[in-house]
Parts: sequence; structure tokens; C-alpha cells
Amino acid sequence: MMSEMTAVETCAVEPRRDSVSITEPEVIVRVMLTHDRAMDDFLAASRARGWEEVSIRNYAATLYRFLDRLPVDQDVSKTTIEDLRRYQAARQRQVGRNTLAGEEAHLASYFSWMYKNRLISKDPMQFLDRTRRIPADDLDVTDLEAVDVQKLLLAAKPGAELNAVSILAYLGPRRHAVAQLKLSDYRKVEEVAYMKFREKGSKTIEKPVPGELAGILDASISRGDLWAAPADYLVPPQGYLKRTDERDDRVIWRLVREVADRAGIRADVHSFRRAFAVFYLQQNPDDVVGLKDLLGHRNLETTMRYLRRRNKQEGMERVRTLSWGLSEEQRVQGGLEKITEAAQSAREKLGLVEPESPNTEAELDKPGDEGCGGPTSVAGSGLLPVQIATGPSSSSPENLVGSVEPKSQNDDVEHPASGGGRIRTSVVSPHGSMKGVATHIVVMPQSKVPENEETR
Repeated sequence: MMSEMTAVETCAVEPRRDSVSITEPEVIVRVMLTHDRAMDDFLAASRARGWEEVSIRNYAATLYRFLDRLPVDQDVSKTTIEDLRRYQAARQRQVGRNTLAGEEAHLASYFSWMYKNRLISKDPMQFLDRTRRIPADDLDVTDLEAVDVQKLLLAAKPGAELNAVSILAYLGPRRHAVAQLKLSDYRKVEEVAYMKFREKGSKTIEKPVPGELAGILDASISRGDLWAAPADYLVPPQGYLKRTDERDDRVIWRLVREVADRAGIRADVHSFRRAFAVFYLQQNPDDVVGLKDLLGHRNLETTMRYLRRRNKQEGMERVRTLSWGLSEEQRVQGGLEKITEAAQSAREKLGLVEPESPNTEAELDKPGDEGCGGPTSVAGSGLLPVQIATGPSSSSPENLVGSVEPKSQNDDVEHPASGGGRIRTSVVSPHGSMKGVATHIVVMPQSKVPENEETR
């Protein structure tokens, strides 16, 4: 009889590529394996493959979060896709898409390692709908202009702050590489300075140091900001350093935040890296390969992201010269009426249209009032003539008894010639639309019509 410490797993496995037939279901017989033990073995194997300690810590943090949701002492073969989906749904409410995609990559590596080492007969991550990352070109990131970098350098205090900000601005390394810099990594050969960085993937890159950065670091050493020991950090700690293993790179993040808050600029560690890349390409537009080596990229396509981002920004800058031809007064005061009048005046000056001559039509207050004929403008006066008639129409010149200034449409007014009578105004344009200028039509009683007027 099988011991209770032995796990048996049976499932159909995919045929090998060199096989021509479907194999029988495979049975994996092994000692019971919990996730705690499997995770320790996985991280140990990763360390043996040369992974950096910061990567191992990140993987461990993700795995611990996932294992906290599983029963204690559960065999690794009992983990299902439903466990992964529940973890994914919970983390979607807590972190961003790219962070979640990274955690899913950690879990995928863990389960893939167990599957390849025949600890599980199927990989549940193969059936999970993975989160898609936001493309790097579409990320909302913090960008620094040259003037921002200058302000940050001036705002940094001599010592740890100035050393950290200067190294980031002049060479564009990652924060982990800056945190691990030792005094022995900075050397001079015949007044020419070099600096050795330990980048991602255990890569070691020795970069030439710009003269301005060398001057800042030499002054820091002369002031006694650093200890004389070669193992002393080039960015000195602000307090007593208790850890004896690899330094926590968050110290660089804190220094940058303190300087940025003092300068009143939104900045982070990686924004210096982007600013360095863009500034370097502006001064050396044809040296993308040199920038790739300085940034420590394996793939040139990664470096091209900075170039595309710069070209995109420069292309959009052309919109600043866009103009719709409005004068400064029109832009300041605004108003559709003024803009419309200006456009009409410009079209008349160009001879594209004839000046408008408004047509008017009177509306009487009461159904029993008499109608009136159409008026004619008084040239050059800015006033409109008034016709008085008792018949249905009268347009002869003798019927013009006065002029009044135009007022708002459908407005009751009193005309001196009307003997106190009130009238309603209205106007119709040649195209049938209403305008804001109206002709005042005076309707008078029969007894007040002048003697020389013929009643019709």
C-alpha cells in the first residue's frame, strides 16, 4: 500500500514531437511536495542560473502572495486554473495592468519549472488568459526637459543627493546599478575617468565619465563625503548602514524624491534615464548604437523606443504654429457675433459677396390693425424709415414720416410721430432668417393721419 507521504498524479500528456501516436496517460509517482518546498527549490535553481538577488526577491514576493491563498500543506499537483483565476481577479483591483502582467510571468516561470522537472503533469498557467501589457510607447510616464534636470542638479545638496542625481543625469543607469556603486568602481587613467556598473543580467559595463560628472565626484571625495575605503559606496548612506549583503536600491529612489520635492518638479529615477537618452540623441542623432551600449540594452529595438518617443514629441510640436487668422482683439474678447462680422467684412473686401441689404416685414400687434408697406433704408444715416399708411400697402415717398434707430426684434416701441401709439417690430432677411435689426412701423388711428394723406 502506498505511503500517505506519496502523491500519485495521472493525466494524459501531449505526444512528443518525435512521436507519431498518442501516448497513454502518464503517471507521476513522487513524494508529496508542498508549494513552500517547491518554491525554495525553484528560487535556489534560479540563483544557480545567475539571477540577480533583486529579481529573486521580486519572484519570492509574488509566490508568497499566491501561496497565501492556498490551503496549507497542499500538494503542488492540486493547484488548478481556478486558483490562478481567483488570484488574478483579486490583484486586478489592487495593481495596474503591467504590474499584474509581471506577476503572471513570475507564476508562469514557477509552474513551467515544475512541469519541466516532472513535478506536475500539467501546467495550469497554459490555460489562463494572461493580462496584456500596455505598450511601452503608450505608457503615461514622467518626462524631464533639460531645464528640469538643471533645476534638480542645483537643488541637490552636496554629498549623497548630488552624487546620485549627477550619476543618473550624466550616464542614465538604472537605480539598482547606482545603489551598488563602490569607490573602487570609479577610477581615473591619466585624468580620464571611468565608472563600472553592474547592470541587469549580471552584466558589467564600464562607461566613460563626462568631465562635469568627474568634477562633481572629485569634489565630493575631497570634502570627505565618502570613506577612504575602496568598498565604500559612491552614493554614501545617510545613516548607519546595517545590512551587510546587497544594498537596497530604494535608497536612490528616496534621494531623488527628496530633491524633486525641494525643486518642485515631478521626477523619478527612470525619468532621468529617459532624459539622458533623449538629450544624448539630440546631441548625437546618428549614434543610436552608442546609446544602446550606454544604457545596457541587449536589443536595439529597446533603445529605439526612446528615439520614437522623441520623434513623436517633436512631430506634435508643429501644432503650436496653427492659426485660424483671428486678431488678438478677437481672441481676447471672443464672441460669435464679432467673429461673424469680421468674416463677412473680409469676404466683402475680397469681392466674394455683395453687401447685405436687409428686407423687413412688419407684424402688427392686433389682428384688426392695418398693414404697412415695405420700408427703404435711409442711406448713410444708420436709421430706417417709417411708413404710415391706412391702406393695405403704401410705398410712395410721401408716406415716409420719419426714421428711428433699429432696436431688438419683436420689440414694442413708441415713435414720436405716432401720437403715443405703440407698435411691434420684426424683420426678415433676404434668405428668410431673422436678424437682430428691425424696422419700426408706426400704426396710427385714422383721426391722427395728416391731412395731406389719402385714406384708402
